[in-house]
Amino acid sequence: MAIPSGSGTEVLKYSSRVGTAASTNNFILINGVANHIYTILSIIITEIDGATDAVFQLTLNSAGSGNTTADTYLYKDLAVGAKGVFVWNDKFVFSGDLELCIRETGGSSGNFDVHCSYIDQDWS
Repeated sequence: MAIPSGSGTEVLKYSSRVGTAASTNNFILINGVANHIYTILSIIITEIDGATDAVFQLTLNSAGSGNTTADTYLYKDLAVGAKGVFVWNDKFVFSGDLELCIRETGGSSGNFDVHCSYIDQDWS
C-alpha cells in the first residue's frame, strides 16, 4: 500500500464475538480491506464457562485464505483461567486485506467472549 496523500476517513470501531467455543475455524474479528489501515487499541477476552481454562490463538492471515498453516501468530495457545479475563492493550497496526482472527484451541470445554476496539483509516 502506498503512503496516503489524499483525503480519507478515520473511524473508531469495535468487533465482538460472543460464545466462541472450540473450533478448528478462525473467527474473524476484522476482515481487512485494501487501502485501509487498522490500529488495534484493545482486545478483551473473557472466559464464560467457568469450568476450565480457555486456550486461544490470535492470528493475522491472508483474507479469505482459511489456511491456518499460514497464520502469523500474535498469541499462540494462551490460556485464560476459568471465569478469567485477558486484556491486551498493546497497540499494533496492520493494513490491506489481512484478517485478524481468534480461534479456541484448548478442546471443547473452553468458551469465551471477545471484544476488540480499533481505528479504521479508509484511504480508498
